[in-house]
Amino acid sequence: MKADLPINVAAGVLIYKGKVLMAKRHGGYLDNLWEFPGGKLEKDETPQAAIKRELKEELDIDIIPEKTLLVLEHSYPDKTIRLHFVNCKFAEPIEENATKIINNQETRWFVPTQLPLSDICPADRIASTNLPWELILKNSEMDNSEEPLILVINPGSLTTKIAVFKGLDIQYEDEINYTLEELKDYKTSIDQLDLRYNSVVEVLKKAGYKSQDFSAAIGRGGPIKPMVGGIYKVNSQLLDDLVNHMATDHVSLLGGLIAYKISEATGMPAFIADPVSCDEYIDLAKISGCPDCPRISLNHHLNVKSVAEEVAEADGKRLDEVNYVVAHLGGGFTICPLEKGKMIDGNNTNDEGPMTPARAGSLPLQGLMKLCFTGKYDYKSLRKRLTQNGGLMEHLGTGDCREISKRIEEGDEKARLILEAMAYQISKWIGAMAAALKGKVDAIILTGGIAYDKNVVNWVTERVSWIAPVKVRPGQNELLALAKHAYKAIKNPSIAKDYK
Repeated sequence: MKADLPINVAAGVLIYKGKVLMAKRHGGYLDNLWEFPGGKLEKDETPQAAIKRELKEELDIDIIPEKTLLVLEHSYPDKTIRLHFVNCKFAEPIEENATKIINNQETRWFVPTQLPLSDICPADRIASTNLPWELILKNSEMDNSEEPLILVINPGSLTTKIAVFKGLDIQYEDEINYTLEELKDYKTSIDQLDLRYNSVVEVLKKAGYKSQDFSAAIGRGGPIKPMVGGIYKVNSQLLDDLVNHMATDHVSLLGGLIAYKISEATGMPAFIADPVSCDEYIDLAKISGCPDCPRISLNHHLNVKSVAEEVAEADGKRLDEVNYVVAHLGGGFTICPLEKGKMIDGNNTNDEGPMTPARAGSLPLQGLMKLCFTGKYDYKSLRKRLTQNGGLMEHLGTGDCREISKRIEEGDEKARLILEAMAYQISKWIGAMAAALKGKVDAIILTGGIAYDKNVVNWVTERVSWIAPVKVRPGQNELLALAKHAYKAIKNPSIAKDYK
């Protein structure tokens, strides 16, 4: 009889990073058991077409269906099904599709050899013990081997950090160190270009990498002219502006230049991304009380945007769907409102904001003017005091929060007062940036090295948690943030902007 004919069902065997995707079933006697995701074949539909349609409809992901691995017939009390297990992989953009799964509570990734057999639907349980997992995983690894190699370059004052990523998986990382003695004769950062380029090439050579191995090179962007955030191709105009350090001389300018020099031999693309001079401020945010002193956007865009995107993804959102106040708390601070992914305001840490481990932050205007006219300082020496030796350093003789917290544990009341004062100032700036968003704040994010300090985090949370949930993401990973930008540009070249 027709009613006894088996129902054809497509089931996806989707492998990602060595794990297989399973989905929760709801309703009936199979309620709450795991199964391979999929659904019924429509009339005249192939298993491949069905699994592609079903995973788009049910999980909102795009996949590439490959061959049928196994066909299995199984009888349940009320029906007989014929399951077609189809090998699948994510379509581009892979990370975007993978993120949708990570944020879906009704799905889970399992190691194929460690599937919870007692919690799996009977037909899927039988299949899981008969699928050729070794071959499936081997083929998946071969797909991963085609991921692009990306070279990331992040110059610091006395270091050049480099990393090699295969896709978004780090393969190699190193830090090239320079002494003050080595650099003392270089008047500007640009003068160090050949030294740093040659040292990067030498380290890569020792590690077994050649320029032709890479699909792209990306460097940290320096302070150039104002621009919207994102990834930029290193073109002739950008090269000119990097060399002539339009805004100010800073070693980060070398990131794009080194990336370009390495790319020249092969013609691969060279990029910078989210440089400190990104300017997405609204017009209101640029006005100060003195027309000769406009508020300028020089912020930690790279880490701010990267961490915010991670938080949004974890919440199942896109960055352009949420509003955050982000407090990047490192050697310098950036406290800013992100409105739908745009940094519409913020503090330039050398101009204003909370005091930091080595920066004075906003100061009483009358006291600052008097200080300027004491005759003790010229511009250079006063700038050094306020932006290199101010803040915690001037109050306590150290900018290391670990040492300060240890002093507090030992009963040092001055250390407690000064560190809590810094947290108090951070809290006030977070409140101000929440006002810039008209109170529509989905979360407050604390990131950077000082977000490891429990005292600071607790004091800030006590004062601002009434505004929105506080999410702590300590540290920063600029190398990965840069690699993500380059990876997306390789997969979708249209997102790389032309610098003009």
